[in-house]
Amino acid sequence: MKRYFWKLTEKGVELILSDSFRIFLLTCGFLTLIFTRQTARSFNVSLGYLYIMIIALSGYWHGLKGGIMASSVASLIFLLEANYFPLWPLRDMAVRTAFLRICVYYIVGLIVGYYSQIDKALRSKLNKLAYYDELTGCINYRWIMSVLENEFSRCKRYSRKMSLAMLDIDHFKEINDKNGHPVGNDILRTFSNILRSSVRNIDIVGRYGGDEFLIVFPESDSENVLVVLERIRAKLTQVKVISPRLKEKDAVHLNFSAGVVSYPYCGEDLDDMITAVDNALYQVKKTGRNRVAVERRRWVREKPAAGLRIEILDQRDNSVIKVSDVINISKRGMLLLVPESVENEKYLCKIFSPAEKIPLHTPCEVIHKERLDHNLFQVGVYFTERIKFTEKSGALKQEI
Repeated sequence: MKRYFWKLTEKGVELILSDSFRIFLLTCGFLTLIFTRQTARSFNVSLGYLYIMIIALSGYWHGLKGGIMASSVASLIFLLEANYFPLWPLRDMAVRTAFLRICVYYIVGLIVGYYSQIDKALRSKLNKLAYYDELTGCINYRWIMSVLENEFSRCKRYSRKMSLAMLDIDHFKEINDKNGHPVGNDILRTFSNILRSSVRNIDIVGRYGGDEFLIVFPESDSENVLVVLERIRAKLTQVKVISPRLKEKDAVHLNFSAGVVSYPYCGEDLDDMITAVDNALYQVKKTGRNRVAVERRRWVREKPAAGLRIEILDQRDNSVIKVSDVINISKRGMLLLVPESVENEKYLCKIFSPAEKIPLHTPCEVIHKERLDHNLFQVGVYFTERIKFTEKSGALKQEI
């Protein structure tokens, strides 16, 4: 009941703040004043101040255009009444002051409407500065972290997927030192424009700091993110940053490094995700740059115990995917070598452990595959249910 009440309250507030409701109120105001004047049938009833109040309100709500429109309506009503009821007392005095009255209407409408527009423009600019990074046009650090926190909470609550990419322009400091910060600013603008034009409408690009950017990918796994990053890389090969401020007139070619993590495979809380994507980017920069690293190892992986055997069952047709070797294993996943391509689907894993008489059955999902040669694939498997795992021995047990 309480929730229903708050929903009604929110809808009521939205209705009151809508332009259509405000126009309705202004129209009712004019009609009420006309009715009052006709009921009194006399100019002795001074309603000029009330007309001015409606004009000012219209200008405040709808800016210069609203002020002019309301002033015109009020002036038209006054002229029609003065001509339609010639026998009203004090009509002659009202007609003599008609020009002054209409001027006051328009002056109020113009002044209030003009300052209302200025106020709205300033508020819009302040609002944009609060959310967006002025240089790149991306949302700023504060709001990318807020968006990320909300998206992570949503995925965790509803068991959905999401991915996060952290990108860094290669050798940006050297470019800045060589050509100056104005050129660096041109590079950041160009790079951010390419990022924002390469992602979906639901993906969010934010400036994390310096030349580092974060991209939040709702409802996406690492394979989808890699496709987007390759699209960005392809666009960068076609773009050259040309700036009149370049000390050397050669265009600057851009490359980037990136780390990618996905939920729930890389962490169970937001701090884990940030740490993992930061570490992935660091490893890329440490080992050569200009590439992408996908971090999948949130949980400790060990070599499997001797005699451990894996079978992957495709429940759609009850076929068994052959596993050549188990490279490593943990309580939430394993890395396998298989002689055939495997789709990114959900399967049933049967784990034959030498320490257990009965094979362990657990649902699993293929989250990564990489072709090593024409008849061998490296496949990453994620256990959708947690398994007890004894580090240093590779022993596995079903977790209860």
